[in-house]
Amino acid sequence: MCTTKWDKDSIINKIEEVGYVFIEFVNFKKVSSRIKVWCGNPEHDAYEVCFNNFNSGNRCSKCSKENVAEKFKFHYEDVQKYIESFGYELLSNEYKNNRVKLDMKCPEGHIFKMRFSDFKNNNRRCPICSGVKKYEFEEVNEYVESFGYKLLSTEYVNAKEQIIVTCPNEKHDSYGVTFDAFKNNKSRCMECAIENRSGEKNHNYNPNKTDEERNNSRSNSKYRQFVKDVLKLSDYTCQVTSVRGGKLVVHHLNGYNWHINGRMDVNNVVVISQKIHMKFHAIYGYGYNTKEQWEEFVKMQELIK
Repeated sequence: MCTTKWDKDSIINKIEEVGYVFIEFVNFKKVSSRIKVWCGNPEHDAYEVCFNNFNSGNRCSKCSKENVAEKFKFHYEDVQKYIESFGYELLSNEYKNNRVKLDMKCPEGHIFKMRFSDFKNNNRRCPICSGVKKYEFEEVNEYVESFGYKLLSTEYVNAKEQIIVTCPNEKHDSYGVTFDAFKNNKSRCMECAIENRSGEKNHNYNPNKTDEERNNSRSNSKYRQFVKDVLKLSDYTCQVTSVRGGKLVVHHLNGYNWHINGRMDVNNVVVISQKIHMKFHAIYGYGYNTKEQWEEFVKMQELIK
């Protein structure tokens, strides 16, 4: 088997043989030499490559991409023929690439713009026929008001941009929602939703419970909101380790079961990780815990420096 002895001359000859321009040896090590070459295209830069890789077919990356793009590029006639096969009409006189939108007309006479890739790969074509049309401000306003809501925004961009609305209950705050979500009933007033799922309206409502038992439950809406507010106030960060995120717990310094006035007092709670919470109760048990126990625990664990 004949093996080529790669000296400088033979390397340069090989480079020029495939139509590239040799510029210099960055580091000469025979077949493992680091070389700088240029493909000859004025729009492409010279680049460095190991000669062994070059000889194995590793050439200019920009040339390779252009060759692939050209291989899979659609021509205007092909695009026109494909669009017309569905009864649509191509109104644009030029096709550049998949990223440029084309003017089209559907069988119903609606004119719209769409990328060829979207037309080819999507089940939905004409946005008007398929119901995916852009609404005017007046249409959005009329739809929102038909549910007793009020549109506070003064302009409408599209179905994915938020609009500001307020519900029929004057005590509830206004909020932002996309028209898409509002239209599909995915995001109406959260305060109304909570009220409609609370108390006797909740499917888990137990009429046999007393008011005192309901207030003692951590599942009541006021307490759940308190926990959310405390977590947000702490920036969702463990107040012991300063680690943000993860599984967090709102721990009561003076126990929830006995210190009734401190159940929703921000000065009686700390946000800590679930791991630290379990460690605390493993030592001091559950129920009738105190602030002094917490201070002793923190000092004992040397968690705060």
